[in-house]
Amino acid sequence: MCPPFTMSTFDDKFTGRAQDIYQMFGESAVYNNDAGVFIANVTIIPEFNLNEVTAAGVDIIGKTAIFSVRKSEVDPRPFRDYQFVTGGKTYRVDEVFSSDALEHKMLVIE
Repeated sequence: MCPPFTMSTFDDKFTGRAQDIYQMFGESAVYNNDAGVFIANVTIIPEFNLNEVTAAGVDIIGKTAIFSVRKSEVDPRPFRDYQFVTGGKTYRVDEVFSSDALEHKMLVIE
């Protein structure tokens, strides 16, 4: 008798790949609330080349970078003025423009 067949969802398959992506491209960061109080150590993927996202309709004027963080590390989504400290610099969340079952993407300001 064969074992029962279970289908995996796209999210199940992508979650494993997302872990690989964060291991390859991620940077360690400290996640703080808007008063600078520690919440967690997390891994972010920073994107400083903002020219690539202007075509997607995201307003990048005055922003420093886009940070992606796994929902498994930051839940609920970051609020405005929450902070990520990485590379000796502090970045404040300006706007979370994408949030799904796997990650949050936000514009940050140094």
